[in-house]
Amino acid sequence: MQKTVLFFISLLMQFAGLSQQFDFSNKNSWEERPSLHAVKKQFDSAGAVGIIDDRRIEYKEEGKEIVIYTTYHRIVKIKSDRGIEMFNKVYISLYAGAEVTQVKARTIFPDGRIINVDSTKIKDIDEEGNTYKIFAVDGIEKGAEVEYMYTIKRGFALFGSEVFQSASLPYQQVYFTLVAPQHLRFSAKGYNGFAVSSDSLIGEQRIITGYDTDVKELEEEKYAERDPYLKRVDYKLSYNLVRGPEVRLYTWKEFAKKAFSFYTDRTEKEDKALTGLLSQVKLDAAATDVQKIQVLEDYIKTNFNIDKKLIAQGADAIEKIIKTKAANNEGIIKLFAGILDKAGIQYQLVFPSKRSDFPIDEEIENWNRAEDVLFYFPQTGKFIAPYNVALRYPYIPSDFTETKALFLKGTVIGSFKTA
Repeated sequence: MQKTVLFFISLLMQFAGLSQQFDFSNKNSWEERPSLHAVKKQFDSAGAVGIIDDRRIEYKEEGKEIVIYTTYHRIVKIKSDRGIEMFNKVYISLYAGAEVTQVKARTIFPDGRIINVDSTKIKDIDEEGNTYKIFAVDGIEKGAEVEYMYTIKRGFALFGSEVFQSASLPYQQVYFTLVAPQHLRFSAKGYNGFAVSSDSLIGEQRIITGYDTDVKELEEEKYAERDPYLKRVDYKLSYNLVRGPEVRLYTWKEFAKKAFSFYTDRTEKEDKALTGLLSQVKLDAAATDVQKIQVLEDYIKTNFNIDKKLIAQGADAIEKIIKTKAANNEGIIKLFAGILDKAGIQYQLVFPSKRSDFPIDEEIENWNRAEDVLFYFPQTGKFIAPYNVALRYPYIPSDFTETKALFLKGTVIGSFKTA
């Protein structure tokens, strides 16, 4: 009996800890009478210290569409001249096609004065193809705090990521909130110590929250990869409960089928063009698979112009590529897949992570992470990088090595090919 009581007490303590850990209330509050915040001793040497970085991503139904409103709320304590230099101007980066629905900013001084930024002084600028809103924070001094809040409206997105660590500014508290209509259920995962709650239905909204404390700045370091170690949250739409609670959406399996079809489905005319191309290569019938792979790769990379930015009509169409000898990345992958099929060489399409970027994760199927493509040959255990003209079998870019990757294993069901 005593053991049973102790067990239930332990459970209650765990649940109490969880309820304290995740706060589902909205922290995006703008106090009328703000007070200054204390800075922890561990951040005394910083030029500026982030007191709070609070982000709320809300999916809202507007008519027949769902749009995203993302609200950012930040408070920064200025500690030195370097801090003043960092925050005398504030930049707000905009997504393509997005709009800012609200911006407000102010400086809170040690003597209690508050100076609000005049909304007419918030300007739009373009730098190197990127669009920003910019505003000056006048008169800031050591000991003052800069507080700003803005909301960006953009179109619906299946996948998202929020990074909560910078190279120059530590934060004492960071918060993440994802809100969606009750029929849309998202998955989310925190990385590098960022704690994320499970999905919770509160009223008519589904909410996921996350937080971390004492987030130190993480500077660039020579000979080291920084981005994979940043504190962040990835999220994705996983269920539309109108369709059914058991059907997980946008899985890696679904991605594999779509990608395999995109790169390997061909028309009769394309098959005929590939047969003609293979006859020009003149493979030795007695050659091994490795020898065939080497000859085919060298022929394509020597005779075809591969340009990632090529947007000419037909840059990803096999017939046009063979005729013009020019292709973009997608087109050259299709060409390689076609010529390998014609030569009878088994392969798997592979989507590798990058050591210098956020990795592919089997638990959160963020399709945006699967950008690059390799060809893997199971009979040899080696790869080729189809659009890297400087490398030949079995060498691939070092950024792809020692990472996780998504392997697409082709299969045939009757006359139907899939992966």
